[in-house]
Amino acid sequence: MSDIALETLKISGPEAQSFLQGQLTCDMQQINAEQSHMGAYCNQQGRVIANFQIKKAAEGYLLSLPNGMLSILQTALKKYAIFSKVSFTDVTDTHPNSYNRKQAIQSGLAYIYPATSGLFLPHRLNYHVNGTISFDKGCFVGQEVIARMHYRGKLKHHLCLAEIDTPDESLTPGLALLDANQQEKVNVVDICIPSGLALVIVKEPVVQNLEELHHGKYSKIFCKNVNALPSSYKERLKPP
Repeated sequence: MSDIALETLKISGPEAQSFLQGQLTCDMQQINAEQSHMGAYCNQQGRVIANFQIKKAAEGYLLSLPNGMLSILQTALKKYAIFSKVSFTDVTDTHPNSYNRKQAIQSGLAYIYPATSGLFLPHRLNYHVNGTISFDKGCFVGQEVIARMHYRGKLKHHLCLAEIDTPDESLTPGLALLDANQQEKVNVVDICIPSGLALVIVKEPVVQNLEELHHGKYSKIFCKNVNALPSSYKERLKPP
């Protein structure tokens, strides 16, 4: 599970830039062909439907996202594309790509998969820190909810890097790990099997070791070495 195949969606047409500017979290005026940029698409409630690497291509844009996510994103965008001169093409076969799951987790990059599509607010994934969201570009789908959280809300759930004991294929992104009182303590965003290295969302207070969580057949799951990732620009820019 270390290397994850990426699917690539090409969105082209004379109105591709203006259409995507009103849909995606990233500023399309900053997207070029030289370097990929992270972006996301959210629903009206501000929850992340998909995230991707995006870059400029001939007559359009290439969006690369985890296997299984292309059809989800394409279906969502097509609902708003009926009055725009844009087209959607699956170009995965001509643009093969992949990413290393463990490296992405270590760097704090939270990818969305089919099981987690629509589950998480972008602030809980640190998208407001890593440049996935532009707060200066103007309106996009879900922008009102996301901006309200950014400027008025208090972040009570934090993206953390952690190690999960007894990891196997049943511990997958999207699972909620519960304590003995059946209270959600941890949401699994991504996990690398068999190492157990994971990105998790933890509700305050964040503690180093969360013991005896459970899910399904597992009565004791230990989430250890839990470290919250920087959740603000100020924290991110602190010297080591």
